[in-house]
Amino acid sequence: MADFRPEDFDVVISCCGCGSKLDGDKEVWKKRAVFQDWNLDDPPAIDTGDLAAYRRVRDEAKAKVLELLESLDPNRTWGPKYKKNVMFLCNHNSCRSQMADGWLRSLRGSASVGVASAGIVGGTAVKEGAITVMKEAGVDISGFASDAMADFRPEDFDVVISCCGCGGKLDGDKEAWRQRAVFQDWSLDDPPATDPGDLSAYRRVRDEAKAKVQELLESLS
Repeated sequence: MADFRPEDFDVVISCCGCGSKLDGDKEVWKKRAVFQDWNLDDPPAIDTGDLAAYRRVRDEAKAKVLELLESLDPNRTWGPKYKKNVMFLCNHNSCRSQMADGWLRSLRGSASVGVASAGIVGGTAVKEGAITVMKEAGVDISGFASDAMADFRPEDFDVVISCCGCGGKLDGDKEAWRQRAVFQDWSLDDPPATDPGDLSAYRRVRDEAKAKVQELLESLS
């Protein structure tokens, strides 16, 4: 610690319950914007030789880090601050799941429902057609990012919606996504694959997604 300066850090975490040692000329470390003492057990001192203590503390540390990240990102649209969290999935998080995500944010009102969306295969980019037709309906998704499902944990979500009929792809190590409290496969058509060029397919799927999101919110209230 002597090799660092406290003023270079906004957040200081004492992992071992040793905050009381930060006295005298070390007390400035406790006066940063955020100071927490996590009181994690010491695995080398208590492990019985099977690494069980290491694994337990590893998992406890992960949970606390996730909580810390949540507290440092007030603009995140999902997480423990919500009573329920919804994940919308499709193949690439480029159209259907993005429209559903936008609708839930727009329609949830005061309901404590968090939302995220992701691609099962991976994220690409949000389709311009989706951005255009959602804007027509008064919902701006132009700033949305296209994310990969691999960047999320299923246990952080109460509701998982497959927007594209791709629930069958959630097998093997992905099957946990289908085992949340609520799982639905909406089987919405793919506008980029079916639109004749006039955005009519985008508009139809946009409206179908809105109706389904409204039904979902009613079921969660």
